[in-house]
Amino acid sequence: MKFSRILIRYGEIALKSKQVRKRMEEKLQRNLQKHLSHLKISFKIKRLPLQGRLFIEAPELQPILDVLHHVLGVVSFSPCFQTSINMDDIKEAGLRIARSILNQDESFAIRVRRSGTHDFSSQEVARILGEHVLSNLKNLNIRVDLSNPQKTIHVEIRDQSTYLFYKIFRGIGGFPFGVQSDLIAIINDDLEDSLISSFLMMRKGCRVFPLICEDDLSLWEQYLACLKKFIPSNELTCHVISTPSEFNVILPKDKLALLVKQAEQLIDSINATGIVIPLNLSGNVNEQLEIVSFINQEKKSPRFFPLLGVTDAIREIVRSILKLPKEKIGLTSGQTRDLIVNKSKKGKISEIPLRIKKLVL
Repeated sequence: MKFSRILIRYGEIALKSKQVRKRMEEKLQRNLQKHLSHLKISFKIKRLPLQGRLFIEAPELQPILDVLHHVLGVVSFSPCFQTSINMDDIKEAGLRIARSILNQDESFAIRVRRSGTHDFSSQEVARILGEHVLSNLKNLNIRVDLSNPQKTIHVEIRDQSTYLFYKIFRGIGGFPFGVQSDLIAIINDDLEDSLISSFLMMRKGCRVFPLICEDDLSLWEQYLACLKKFIPSNELTCHVISTPSEFNVILPKDKLALLVKQAEQLIDSINATGIVIPLNLSGNVNEQLEIVSFINQEKKSPRFFPLLGVTDAIREIVRSILKLPKEKIGLTSGQTRDLIVNKSKKGKISEIPLRIKKLVL
């Protein structure tokens, strides 16, 4: 069956104050507009600010559904019918859905939610629509099961409109991209941790600008591009460190410190407010804490460690969202490449500046 619009739900935005909520709702709507503009199809976005819903109308919904899985701030979405709050109209639309989804001997349930003032209750709508479906589809021998139904017809009544649907697709959730501060994201030898930490901050509403060494970018550009689909413009702006060939080898800890140092110097020029560092407490905790202490020397701006406290279950969810390969991507300690960088006799990174160039993927 062909639906005419998509109902979009958002969650954490609704918990904010009225002023902040309005700003985030408007940002989400603008982000949707940018995401969908790449499809080259006609569509219309409608926002119901007092009801926590957005609607998209389009002649073809499937391309839009594919994109919505990647829109930050969207909790869930459903293709739906829209009709009036007249009970006959609700019964007609509900029966159309029931005819298309119910099979012989299946069980079903009607779930109703309302917002606004009406002369009927949600329970009354569910009862009347359920009776109407049963009486018109007797040949299927269907039955009502409110505890564990095989199929569910959802009804949302909002002011003077009713929306009916049977599928709920899960979105990424979080906050709309760009409603929080801009951050520089360190991309180091553990690429998987770097990508996951960047994504977690993007889900918090931040724009991230990866900072990566030139040699690493040549190997990992294809993986960095996996973040692009979550950005409304479909562009990822990176900053790449070019390292002079006559410099000497340093340890991974020093390499991370180098990246943080360069990030500090870059912050003001791109109006960022902090640095995302891909460290977790797996493995040797004391060693990891020593690295945290080491890179926090001469700290000038906020540092974010989104992987601290992330469980294996959350990591697997994010890996699935990013569609990362099953094998771990990045370099192990035994594979660490030589990084060319000048060092003083005491082993500290020198003050010699490295060239950083901007690159849009």
